[in-house]
Amino acid sequence: MPINGHFWIENDKGEVIFDPLFQYEYGFVCMVHELDIKKPVYYEASKERQREAMQEHILPTMKDIFKYGVEEFKEDLGDLTFNHNECAMNVIIEKVVNKNKGHIKYGNMGWKKLDGSGEWLEFEDGDDSEWKKQSHEAHRRFVKKCEMKWGKNPSLEAKYGKQKRAMGWDW
Repeated sequence: MPINGHFWIENDKGEVIFDPLFQYEYGFVCMVHELDIKKPVYYEASKERQREAMQEHILPTMKDIFKYGVEEFKEDLGDLTFNHNECAMNVIIEKVVNKNKGHIKYGNMGWKKLDGSGEWLEFEDGDDSEWKKQSHEAHRRFVKKCEMKWGKNPSLEAKYGKQKRAMGWDW
């Protein structure tokens, strides 16, 4: 079952500026469903649903990154790689490590059909209980590693709050 919903980053003009293309995984989906991998489609969820998705999947990890420190997060990542079916963590990495100034968006994503008869949405917002479980597990692993290394140190949050604002994060 595909992950429900999808995160990506847009610029001020509403153009998608970050969403990793997983050639093998997406290529297979496009081949099976006769889709054009070069013609992705994105549909933003309602503002309320985007806010809920951000609060559920993005903000808890972001808060802990600033609690324990951006450098610790980068160190934890090691060799930077984006992962298929981990769009929430991918946009977090893009914002924190690459300092992308765009806006995180949430909604549906797919591709246009090759014959022009419509589109296929691979990621649709809906019941995302399995996704929440996976997202929370990745977040718990990061927090556990930081707490084991540094202990609970909320004073870092104040230090990195200024850095968060300097990065232009609008959430």
